[in-house]
Amino acid sequence: MFTYTVNPAETEVTIDPNLVLGKGPVRFQFKDEHGNFTGFTEPAITIESNLSMTDNDIYNLGGEAVEVSGCIGNPISIQVTGPGVVVEGSNAMYAATGAYANNCTQDVTSQCTWTATGGIVNNGAFSSTATGTAIISCATPNMIIGYTNPPVAVISELEATCLGDDFLLGGTGSAKDRGFWDGPNDACWVLGESAKNCTDTCDNKLPPNVADCDINNATWNDDNACNVCTALTGVVPCTQDISVQAPFLYNGSLCRYRASSNASCSAMPASLQQRICACVAQP
Repeated sequence: MFTYTVNPAETEVTIDPNLVLGKGPVRFQFKDEHGNFTGFTEPAITIESNLSMTDNDIYNLGGEAVEVSGCIGNPISIQVTGPGVVVEGSNAMYAATGAYANNCTQDVTSQCTWTATGGIVNNGAFSSTATGTAIISCATPNMIIGYTNPPVAVISELEATCLGDDFLLGGTGSAKDRGFWDGPNDACWVLGESAKNCTDTCDNKLPPNVADCDINNATWNDDNACNVCTALTGVVPCTQDISVQAPFLYNGSLCRYRASSNASCSAMPASLQQRICACVAQP
């Protein structure tokens, strides 16, 4: 298909045989006084090959002008949109929107070459392969590139479960969550029920086969556990305790952190105690 751009005021057009490579249809495309494409002739006009054209041929623009839908030309910028947080191993959809001259925008998701760090992306469908951050980008044939900004956070299944409702809302954890996420230690702290040790608490508060009690977490033995207790319960007062059950919530009104280096996942809580447990992903 040969395309010739003409002014709306023109009623006929001259085609130079030197520009026509062979027999085929020609569509005359109109543009307004600002250079915007507004329509084209329909149906297209069929011309003979240049071998049979001995002189310039003049064609009447009698075809019906059909309105052009969408944007014309190449985008001048690309915006990539989609979830800001995804769970490792899950899939998420991203879209690319092209911005053109004269404030025209349209979806260019299927016209892009997609690339991603930290995963695989195909036509906007991103599959994460590792926790951390991922940059998902889209490049048009004329090398206009858009990408996710800020980068997408790829989190573990345990972190997503730990954050609970706040994960869906884009939050970072609070007392209403299933647990409190301890990023430096990749651990989920949860509040146990009465008469439950930490082995049972990690199994019951988090999905089966996801997490185990972490006896090696140093926060169990220092006053950082006060911050964890407050985040889980909203209780601020916090004092030390030397028992292996600490840290725990006492009588619903006092946080206790452990001053001893002794630790136990299996120790049962005493009366009025609710153990506070660090759970880590199963190997």
